[in-house]
Amino acid sequence: MALNLVIKEGRKVYAGDRHLTVVKTLSKFHMVLRTDDGREFNLTDEASVEVFPEVWISVGLKGVPGMASIAFEAPEHIMILREEKMSGYDSGDAGVTLHPHT
Repeated sequence: MALNLVIKEGRKVYAGDRHLTVVKTLSKFHMVLRTDDGREFNLTDEASVEVFPEVWISVGLKGVPGMASIAFEAPEHIMILREEKMSGYDSGDAGVTLHPHT
C-alpha cells in the first residue's frame, strides 16, 4: 500500500537518510522533484520512478492546486517523513519504523 503525502513547493520529504525536494508543481499530475544528489525527475501520472534504492514514487491521488501529491512505495524498514516531522527524530534509532498518516 502506498503512502500518499501532499507537499508544498520547496519542502523536503525524507526516505531513510535520503531526501527529495519538490522543486515545482506544474499541475496536479506533473511535478519536478530533486534528490539530495542533484538528480531531477519530471514526475507525471504515467509511471512510477525509483528515486532511491527500494523507494518508488508516483503522482498521488490527492491533487491539491499548488502542491505536489506524491505516493511512496517502500519497504517498512525505510521511514518516509515530511521535513517538518524530522525535528527531534534520530535516524539512527534502531527498531523504529514509522509510516505516519497525513
